[in-house]
Amino acid sequence: MWARSYRDLDVKMKPPRTMRILSSWSPPETSWIKLNSDGAVSTIGQSASIGGVLRDSNANWFWGYTMSFDKESVFKVETRAMLEDLFIAWERVQKVEVECDNALLMN
Repeated sequence: MWARSYRDLDVKMKPPRTMRILSSWSPPETSWIKLNSDGAVSTIGQSASIGGVLRDSNANWFWGYTMSFDKESVFKVETRAMLEDLFIAWERVQKVEVECDNALLMN
């Protein structure tokens, strides 16, 4: 069911207001979990992959996953990564800080 609604996703893209480049991972506040999300699209094949990791304020690995599927646009792949990550995070924790490299998703 969510696959169909994902394909029908009508996102109005606008330029990000601000962009910040992080050079290293920074921990979340105590009692929070940080979610790092990413997606990649093959330039030579017909595949895409997504993944995410949840870590606590001491950088201890809490949960992670990877997933591969058919090629899509980079924005759709990054969006799918974020959605999958949030579904996983919300099943396990209450306080989640999100970090990803797609400025449009983070605004």
